[in-house]
Amino acid sequence: MKKIAYSVFLVMITISVLGQSVTSVLPATAAIIHYKLTVGYHTTTVLIFPATVKQADRGERDLLAQKQPGVENALKVKAARRDFPPTNLHVFTSDGRVYAFDVSYGSDPDQTTFDMSKLETTSSIGDNPKDPIKFSNKPLDTAELARNIVKLRAARPFFSTHFSKYKMRVQLQTIYRSGDILFLDLEITNRSTLPYPIDFAKLFIRDKIRAKRSSVQDREIMPLCTATVAIIPGKSASQWVVAIPQLTIPKHRKLVWVMSERNGGRNLTIRVKNKQLCRARDF
Repeated sequence: MKKIAYSVFLVMITISVLGQSVTSVLPATAAIIHYKLTVGYHTTTVLIFPATVKQADRGERDLLAQKQPGVENALKVKAARRDFPPTNLHVFTSDGRVYAFDVSYGSDPDQTTFDMSKLETTSSIGDNPKDPIKFSNKPLDTAELARNIVKLRAARPFFSTHFSKYKMRVQLQTIYRSGDILFLDLEITNRSTLPYPIDFAKLFIRDKIRAKRSSVQDREIMPLCTATVAIIPGKSASQWVVAIPQLTIPKHRKLVWVMSERNGGRNLTIRVKNKQLCRARDF
């Protein structure tokens, strides 16, 4: 019995040693170059890529990354709060490439626009590529969109989901459908005397429960069109209408709408539930 136990002990030690012997540090040739990027709170940094941006993985929620509606290969990046700790950003593009950035905060970045296609060394790109921006070619009936937006603004609200903070209130009023397009109508009320200048707003799908140390992998929903204003005066209300491709939300995820105040901190957030999307009415 002792001999058997001793033999098992030797086998375990051998396996352990062999396992350690194959462990190795990743070679430098496998490393992807990290580019240092400084972003600000009052400025927006634009990154232009040679291919369509598929996903942006942020290491920190205090870093905002948003695709420009109608532009397939441009990413807007800025700080959600001042002096956030250094973090990273990985951008995945449709040509199978990954771009890695080490991001830090700066109150006044020296440079805020970068054309990543100029990193290419092949002659097909050239030293000075023309028309680096790629626009979406999805055909839209703009006249029909405009008519539907007018109908939506006049429709009677049938949702009461809302978010209130900083004397600001945002309410989901209605969701309508036309073909394979959903129209979301949000009312934003400014109960303060201070005007609310809008920096940007976006929709994205996010996990309902996220591990504390996990990275942020939001799937942004690019609007087909939006109808809104640039500023909401004090003691007034405005409607924000957004048209998006028809969708439903997986069980463990949520659809989140976020609006950011320009040169301010009154950021607004509202969650749109899957059952609300399924209650969309036809025009």
